[in-house]
Amino acid sequence: MYISHKYKICFVRIPKTACSSITEYLIRNIDDREAIHSGVDDVAIKSTLGKNPFRKPIMSNKYVHYTLQDIVKDGFIKENQLKDYTIFGVIRDPVDRQMSMYYFRKRWDRKIKPSLQDYKNITINNCAMKINPEATGKIQTDFLTYKGQTFGKFLLFDNIEEELEKFMKARNLQTGFKLPKHKSGNRKPKQAEIKFDDEVLNSIKMHYTKDYIMYNQLKEQQ
Repeated sequence: MYISHKYKICFVRIPKTACSSITEYLIRNIDDREAIHSGVDDVAIKSTLGKNPFRKPIMSNKYVHYTLQDIVKDGFIKENQLKDYTIFGVIRDPVDRQMSMYYFRKRWDRKIKPSLQDYKNITINNCAMKINPEATGKIQTDFLTYKGQTFGKFLLFDNIEEELEKFMKARNLQTGFKLPKHKSGNRKPKQAEIKFDDEVLNSIKMHYTKDYIMYNQLKEQQ
C-alpha cells in the first residue's frame, strides 16, 4: 500500500497488477516524506509501516497486499476519513492476471516445465495457488471494499501508464519519474505460454465474476 496523508491518497496493492512498479512511481513522484508505504523489494526501498503510530512495527512482506479493510482495521486511515481520501487500485483481466501469477510462481519451481497440467496441479480449483491461496485467490474488487461497500476507483491495467498520468496531473503532482516495469520479465512471450482449456477458463470466470464485471465496465467506458 501507499498512503499520503498530505495529499489524502491511498493506493491499495493488488497482487499481479503492477503494484510494485506503481508503488515506486508514487514514492518517487509524490513529495511526501511522511508517506506510509509497504516498500519495493525490487529496488530495495524499505517499508515505512513500522512508523505507524497506531500499532507495533510489522514485517513489510506480510502486509504488502493489505486490503482497505485491513488498512482501516490497523489504523492507517480512520473509517470516518475514507470519504475524504482518493482511494484507488488497479484491475486486470482475470485470465491474463492468472497467467502472470502462474509464471511468477514458476520462478521458484523450475524443475517442472510449465504446462497446463502443472498449472492445475499447483492451484486450487484452477484459481488460487496452493502455496498461498488466501492471497492469490482473493478477488480483485474485494481489495477496495470496507464493510461491504466499495470505496474509490479502479484504474485499468491495460493502459496503466496513461491512467497514472491522468491521475497525477489531475492532482497537480509531478510525473517526472516514469513507471518502471518490475517483474515484467517473469512471463514467456505470449505465443510461447501455456494455453488454458475450457475447464480452467470457466473456473476463473466463475471465481472472479465480480472482477469481470468491473473490468468490462471500465473497458466499455474507454
